[in-house]
Amino acid sequence: MRKMLALIFRWSIRLLLSLSFVLSIAAGALWYASHHSHPNCSFELEKTLIEVQLREGHIIYERTLDWPGYSMLGMDKPMEFDPADVKRSFGVTYIPGHPVFYQIYSPTLEGLGVVHGGGRIISDGRSALRAYKIIFPAWYPLALLSIPLMVYLLIQGIKMPRRIVQSRRSKKGLCLNCGYDIRESKDRCPECGVPVPAQINFRTPAR
Repeated sequence: MRKMLALIFRWSIRLLLSLSFVLSIAAGALWYASHHSHPNCSFELEKTLIEVQLREGHIIYERTLDWPGYSMLGMDKPMEFDPADVKRSFGVTYIPGHPVFYQIYSPTLEGLGVVHGGGRIISDGRSALRAYKIIFPAWYPLALLSIPLMVYLLIQGIKMPRRIVQSRRSKKGLCLNCGYDIRESKDRCPECGVPVPAQINFRTPAR
């Protein structure tokens, strides 16, 4: 049972590290794209419009509630908000407000009550839609997703000197724990008492 739990634990760690590595690469690609291009995407989810933009090294996440349900892609959609409501913490900016749509002329939108001409309206004449926007540096996801990988590498780096010492001792027939010569010992190290059979598994054959 203990061996099974140990095996599950090892594979769980490997899976976590693999996911951390892959997601870190993806986050790194987002960070690069935020500096060299301005991609954006939007989709509707249960009367909620969700938009994500990459711009000048930042990720902009905007969510509009009670969305009317028709496409406004390609329109310039600023947001009206009260500066007093803006909150900033640890590099993250939170902006609550109302999205504003510029009026356009489009025969395909005549049946939806969109007013033609210049100027602007708020949510095609309906009550103002509630929305909020979150802005944070694009490197935040990279730093967060790479934490498991960084912790693993740090632990391995701490263990590396001891492993090098043990490898050298094993090749010379010395105790892995204290460095005493145990080539003539059968049970335990005469110096520190560590069982010899337990150390043999870590030895590499002499060449």
